[in-house]
Amino acid sequence: MKPDVKAFIADALDAAAGIERRVLGVSLEAFLLNEDLRLIVERLYITLAEALNATSQHDPVIAGRIPKVAEIVAFRNILVHRYRQINPALVHAISISEIPTLRILLSEILVGLDAE
Repeated sequence: MKPDVKAFIADALDAAAGIERRVLGVSLEAFLLNEDLRLIVERLYITLAEALNATSQHDPVIAGRIPKVAEIVAFRNILVHRYRQINPALVHAISISEIPTLRILLSEILVGLDAE
């Protein structure tokens, strides 16, 4: 294991947990009306993607255990470079449907890295 991979996974986990904590139980209507919440969640997605991208570069085997890394990084690129194309309803939907499972997986990977 490369020395920074554990830190990258921990950063990804923190970002995923932050997204989940802020969006779980928030209706789409409430999400669309709360610009501050949307901006926070978008920033957490950027952190999540950066951490997973760094993991991919330093330890492709661990990154290979995480589904949709390329899609998450591509999503980050939309958030950063094509901000006019951001679909808040899609951000909300992904946060509700995908992030809880990803958070659990990242937590399991981190526990495994701690055991090494």
